[in-house]
Amino acid sequence: MLRNCINCIFENKISDARKTFPAVLRALKSKAARLALCTELAQHVVGNKAMLEHQQFDLVVRLMNCALQVVSLYSALIVFVFSDICVCVFYGKYAACEIWGLGQACC
Repeated sequence: MLRNCINCIFENKISDARKTFPAVLRALKSKAARLALCTELAQHVVGNKAMLEHQQFDLVVRLMNCALQVVSLYSALIVFVFSDICVCVFYGKYAACEIWGLGQACC
């Protein structure tokens, strides 16, 4: 379900993604689902070719935000670092990369 939702987001099938979105958000309460989210997003980041429209970006950010709402500090840190890099790549801005000291190597 998570993979299908993310694929719909990146294929710009926003209405299809929104149908499964509440269930995906509930699933992100589990550690396995959060790690799967990172893996799925990483597959779309490869080559810095992911260009998102506003609605797509909004859904990706909502997924990452939900994944950060976890009890474990260690898990939250891993998801945060990964999501920060993803935001940098997807949004195409250098601010997040500058925070981590990655400069233009990140973006």
